[in-house]
Amino acid sequence: MPRNDNSKRKDDEIMKKLVKNVIICSFLIFAFSIVNCFSVAEAKRLQSPEQAQEAALAKVPSAKVIDVDSDTEDGVLVYEVELRKSGKEYKLEYRASDGKLLKYEWEVLNPAFGNQNKKNLSKKEIKKKALKQVKSASVISIVLDHDDGMAQYEVKMRKGNKKYELVYNSKTGKLLEYQWEIVTVY
Repeated sequence: MPRNDNSKRKDDEIMKKLVKNVIICSFLIFAFSIVNCFSVAEAKRLQSPEQAQEAALAKVPSAKVIDVDSDTEDGVLVYEVELRKSGKEYKLEYRASDGKLLKYEWEVLNPAFGNQNKKNLSKKEIKKKALKQVKSASVISIVLDHDDGMAQYEVKMRKGNKKYELVYNSKTGKLLEYQWEIVTVY
C-alpha cells in the first residue's frame, strides 16, 4: 500500500531529529574529552614550589625538606627539591610545565670508610652490583677514584633515555651515591 505524504513527512522529521541528536551528542562527547584532557594536563603541572615539594615528598615519604628552588634550564622552568632522610640527601628535579621528574639522586651523608687497608673489589664485582641495581642497562665506564680520602668506583650507565651514575665504596661495595637523569628532554 502506498504511503501518504503525511506519513512520509513524519518519517523525515523523525530522521532529522535523530541526526540532530546524534550530532549534538557527538559534539558534547568531543568537548568533554578535550576539557578532560586539559584538566589532566593541568593537574600534573607544577605551578608553585609548594607543589614541587609535595611531588618530592610523595617520591621520598617522611623526608625533611631542606630547600626548594626554581631555575630555568634551556628556557624551561624547573623546580629543584632537596630532602634528607635516614642519613641520605636527596635531590629531585621536576619540569614545571608537566610535573615530569627529570632527575633523581641521593647520596649517603658521612659514609663509613670501612677498612681502607682492605683490597679493592674488582671492576667485575662492581659491574655486577651496578647491573643488579639498574637492570638491563649498558655500562659506559667504571673508574676508580678517591674522594675525601675514600677509594670509590664511579659507574656510568645508560638505559633508554636515562643516564645513571652510581658511586660505590671500593672496599665494601656499599652504594654511596645513586643518580639518574633523563637526557634530551628540553
